[in-house]
Amino acid sequence: MAADLLARRDDLAVFGPRRGSGRVSLGLGRRQDRPTQGVHRDSSLDDFIINFMYAYFSVMDPNDLLCMAWKWQRGDVSRHTGGDLRAALSRIKAKTFVMPMSSDMFFPPADCQAEWRLIPNAEFWPIQTIDGHLALFGADANAISQIDKHLSELLASQS
Repeated sequence: MAADLLARRDDLAVFGPRRGSGRVSLGLGRRQDRPTQGVHRDSSLDDFIINFMYAYFSVMDPNDLLCMAWKWQRGDVSRHTGGDLRAALSRIKAKTFVMPMSSDMFFPPADCQAEWRLIPNAEFWPIQTIDGHLALFGADANAISQIDKHLSELLASQS
């Protein structure tokens, strides 16, 4: 299985491929210029990896992680418009808030901003956090409050 490729290092022997998934996600979800700031500010990096990342990923079936990766690779809205992203995003009629995490490496704000510009009447609200994608796990209470505020505004505007 493809997930077994993650288990080739000695430090993965105890936890298997899911442990590798936690380590990979940590590296990609956070800003590289501040690897020791953010979600694990009250513990060591090793404690954070073991108690947060491994705890999250170790209970997952590796096939679920592969399914998630498959979904990310194939989640292309432009496939319905012959590969034309501008045409696909211009079809959106619902009021849309684009809210990337300011330090997210999975969905960099610059990429989100470029796509936001293609959605009619959309608003761009970057969420300020040093925790990157991991802020969505509830690691940054300030980021969650920003998200709640913007979603409340969005939902109130639909009344």
